[in-house]
Amino acid sequence: MSPHTLPLSRLSLRFRSPEREAAYRRAQLDGSLWLLRWALGLGVLVQLAFLRVDSLVLGEQAATLWAARFGVSIPVGVVAFVLSFHPGFAAIDQPVAAAVVLVNGLTTALANLLFDAGATMYFVPGTVVVAMYGYVLLGLRFAWAAPLVGGIGVLNLLTLWALDTPAVLMAKAVYMLVISTGILTVGAYRMELTSRMEHYTAEKLLARERHARETEAARIDWLENLAHFLRHELCNSVTGVRTSLHLLERHTPPDERNGVYSGSGSAAAACRSGSRCRFRGRWPGRRGTVPRRLHRARPSRSRPRLPQPGRGLQPRPVRLGTYEKRWAERRE
Repeated sequence: MSPHTLPLSRLSLRFRSPEREAAYRRAQLDGSLWLLRWALGLGVLVQLAFLRVDSLVLGEQAATLWAARFGVSIPVGVVAFVLSFHPGFAAIDQPVAAAVVLVNGLTTALANLLFDAGATMYFVPGTVVVAMYGYVLLGLRFAWAAPLVGGIGVLNLLTLWALDTPAVLMAKAVYMLVISTGILTVGAYRMELTSRMEHYTAEKLLARERHARETEAARIDWLENLAHFLRHELCNSVTGVRTSLHLLERHTPPDERNGVYSGSGSAAAACRSGSRCRFRGRWPGRRGTVPRRLHRARPSRSRPRLPQPGRGLQPRPVRLGTYEKRWAERRE
């Protein structure tokens, strides 16, 4: 995927959608929270280890720097470490990490002010270490780290210029700070851009997988409904037809069963000829005559019966066909 197709700002590297940006922050914090805690603890230990270095380099002036370390840098690191266990730390992780980097950068600037011109070059790499600490270990995003590290670098250069540092040492300090912070900034930009591309790609893949699962579930549901129809509704229909044929066979005399099923014989011929068919009249049963209509009755061509005065609509007398007469005679 090309970076130009990502829906984010090219300068701040933030997604245009607030929901996607919040999801990215939450995913990054969930995966690197343990590393952030280790980095905060390591920062406090490094501050304690530099106490010995301060006494070797500064001598009697080390007390001023110790006051800055014990009064500001170490307490800020401890507070940030404790806050990392708070449930709402996800909303303030970047400001807390930026505060830790800022305090460490100000400590290096104070060390530059306390040193003489010859020893100043020893603490210039400290600014680079602070930048690496913020970018790599604390996981500062580019929108926070770039202006913060740039400001710390400019502050250290101003302190060197205020100390009337020789031109050669000043050039070396500028070269080290500009090149190192520039490389770190470009590397951090690329790393975060790659991370956001991977997050966006994974989000799209998860959306496609979710859509595929929903489609598969809908297909399975449709197949289950179809199988249910084939097993039950269609089976019931076949059972109903079979039951109807069984009843038809039970109520049909043995000598006329072949004619009913094969479409031949006197009954089928009577139906095709248009005369009265037993399927359109009353069908005799075991306990009397049971009306059966297997075909739609043809419309009567006779004139409609009108109601007589005082009598209403009189029922039409039932005419028994040849088959009904024979059946009645057999029963008698």
